[in-house]
Amino acid sequence: MNDRELLKILNSISYSEEEIKDLENRAIEAKNSIGEDLYYVKNDKVLRKIAFIELEEKVKSLLKDNEEIKYKMIVLKSYRQKEIFRTDIGFNGGRTTIYLGLFVTDTRIFVFKMDSIYNLLEEVCVNEISNIKSFIDLWEKCSSIGFRFDGGIDILARPYGEENEKIFIEMIKYLKEKTNAEFKPYKGQRPGIFLMIVFILSIAGMIMGFIGSIVYTIKAALDILK
Repeated sequence: MNDRELLKILNSISYSEEEIKDLENRAIEAKNSIGEDLYYVKNDKVLRKIAFIELEEKVKSLLKDNEEIKYKMIVLKSYRQKEIFRTDIGFNGGRTTIYLGLFVTDTRIFVFKMDSIYNLLEEVCVNEISNIKSFIDLWEKCSSIGFRFDGGIDILARPYGEENEKIFIEMIKYLKEKTNAEFKPYKGQRPGIFLMIVFILSIAGMIMGFIGSIVYTIKAALDILK
């Protein structure tokens, strides 16, 4: 994207009154944000637009002959919570995935992971639509739908905004018709019986060790007093 194209984008972006109020509230809530952080909050829509165009260019460069983009959007990565935004950092100081760039063609799904200011976190994940094993239904819990691919790969996505949600639902219907995959409720993994037994034995061992150390200390003290 050259400077002229970037300027055209910036000149074409306008904010509704609702969006302005939302940005103001987010700026107020970010009490520790100054300078650069505040800039990112206030210019979220601009950054999102630029990221969207750059992602689309990447996808177009990867398309096969006669492959066509059917749906394209930026959504939130779902953390199976009602809260929309997740601002904490990942393990070892890594950046958390906040947004997902979703591009669906007639044969494949392209997924981009991005942080809170739309920086790409890793290379694109590409999967065949035919590899969708099932859809994960989290709509009632947190307005999210997931894709479960062969090989155990899960993508949990959450649309935001009325227009975004409309496109997202249309995309899910399209994928459902293409795959005939079932919708399944999300079930959190539960520890197996073996792991539970190991955990109980570990706790019991710690307690017995603690009691043993107390007995040894008391015995040593009595020996000194003799």
